[in-house]
Amino acid sequence: MIPLAGVASRLLGLFMTAPMLNSLRLPNRVKVLLGVSLALATYPVVSASAAVGVDELHMLALAPMLLFEAVIGYTIGLVGSLPLILVQLAGYLVGYQMGLSLAQVFNPNVDIAADLPGQLLFMLAFGAFLIIDGPEALFLAVVMTFEGAPPGSIAAVDAPLELLLGVVSGGYEMAMRVAAPVIGLIMLVEVALGVLMRTIPQINILSIGFGLKILIGATMLFFASAFMAEAIAEHVVEVMRAVVSWASNFEGSGGLTSAGLMFGGADA
Repeated sequence: MIPLAGVASRLLGLFMTAPMLNSLRLPNRVKVLLGVSLALATYPVVSASAAVGVDELHMLALAPMLLFEAVIGYTIGLVGSLPLILVQLAGYLVGYQMGLSLAQVFNPNVDIAADLPGQLLFMLAFGAFLIIDGPEALFLAVVMTFEGAPPGSIAAVDAPLELLLGVVSGGYEMAMRVAAPVIGLIMLVEVALGVLMRTIPQINILSIGFGLKILIGATMLFFASAFMAEAIAEHVVEVMRAVVSWASNFEGSGGLTSAGLMFGGADA
């Protein structure tokens, strides 16, 4: 049963951060039920070496083992959700320049508040994530990690920090590319309004400029949405490929032995 607990822990970690699976609209008991069901379906295909030495673990060594297992699934889900989170950064930049930073709504899919442009871009990214079967790809990535690292062979050093940093840096670049057209146009509008205010001081630029920036920004966002969707979809696909590629080459480094030495292992 202990190897099954390791499989379930790694899969349940995915439900903490993976898009759609971590939604607040999905009750926790349903998440646990789905995770355990997936673990029961995955356990028969896990390598037989998963059971070597694991059944003899002391309870004090079992706790860190399950924690490390959950961290792997948690990290894979986090990497998969980063494109959707970072695309909201582009929406925030756009909404701030348009003057919509006060009109924020709560997004239960990622448990954060976002403005209207951020919600629009998030839905584009979420749609691309579903079209390419993102949930299935993340589940496949977790299952593939069992080939190189069966339950009990995970250590803290196995976290994909390099992959995580690469996805974050690429996500920031994608966010800036998506937000650049609207931000650039609004900057030109602000320069024009500044020149107009200096030329005709009698005009109330604040009342005119607020509505004008929203109108021009929304128009630009509408016409550029197709190009934004293409850039977002390309980034989501690249991230999913990177996650699956990392999982296919993943190998544990003997976390079970380290946990056993730290807490006494089977000899305690």
